[in-house]
Amino acid sequence: MTGPARSGVALPSPGVFGMWIFLVTDAAGFGGLLLADGVLRARASVWPDPHQRFSLGVAAVLTFALLFSSLTISLAVDAARRRRGGATLFWLAVTVSAGLFFVGGQIAEYQHLLSAQVPVRLTTDVAASLFFVITGFHGVHVLAGVVYLSAVFVAEARKKTPSPGRLAVAALFWHFVDFVWVAIFFAVYLLPTN
Repeated sequence: MTGPARSGVALPSPGVFGMWIFLVTDAAGFGGLLLADGVLRARASVWPDPHQRFSLGVAAVLTFALLFSSLTISLAVDAARRRRGGATLFWLAVTVSAGLFFVGGQIAEYQHLLSAQVPVRLTTDVAASLFFVITGFHGVHVLAGVVYLSAVFVAEARKKTPSPGRLAVAALFWHFVDFVWVAIFFAVYLLPTN
């Protein structure tokens, strides 16, 4: 995970360094969307109550699934560092499963909103537009993370000894996706209206 040391300081590997650069730029995109949500919400004379529009229970379960997956990816990295291939693959599979559960839950929530008695669509109002854009952007990241982690799983399954460095880079992305969801959950589902 670390490269050559200069003056006793371990430098991050190129993969970790590159992932951090990507995450900083990606965080700016999410930050801009959440900032737009906050500004538009504060300036709106009326804003729909998220508790009436969205299912807080479903969102809470999906949040728990992602938080749980942060634990499982950490356990996968720890197992890889200990050269425990079976445990690495197990925890990686659990992480991918939690990610798929999240994506499935998000799709189900979209279907519920679109087929409700009073449907909520991308063009319903500004709040709905922001909801679909923010959660959709995040959902694409989760799906990309699932694909990424699945590719790492396949690569790790072919080897006799785990690669903790490769898994640590993937874990950085996954932790970021989980962290961003906590911010979205708070801003979209829990933040009170005017």
